[in-house]
Amino acid sequence: SWIAGRTLAEADLRRRTGATLVALIRGEATAVHPAPGDTLKAGDLVTLVGDRRQIALATDLIQGGPVQD
Repeated sequence: SWIAGRTLAEADLRRRTGATLVALIRGEATAVHPAPGDTLKAGDLVTLVGDRRQIALATDLIQGGPVQD
């Protein structure tokens, strides 16, 4: 995924999609309201808040990357 290795600030999901990432799950650890400087890694699970369209956009972005960066 293009997002692996980027911080939440670099991924900028809220601006790009309108969805808000509210939790980051890595293995047995869960970070609720993760910090902008937290780095996403392959295999991380995320919890997103938004409407259906925003969640779909965020999912597409996480899985496929931005159309333009």
